[in-house]
Amino acid sequence: MEIMLFIVSLVSVLQVVDIFTNNIKILSISALITISLSIGILIYRNRK
Repeated sequence: MEIMLFIVSLVSVLQVVDIFTNNIKILSISALITISLSIGILIYRNRK
């Protein structure tokens, strides 16, 4: 359940970035950063 809420919040952050920037390069970089952060958090939580 927490993972679903985290993914929804990441998508909303990406939508805000998309609204303020029309540059696809900035949007793709922020998407890669959020995806890597979410994967890192999932791996860290599964190791505990």
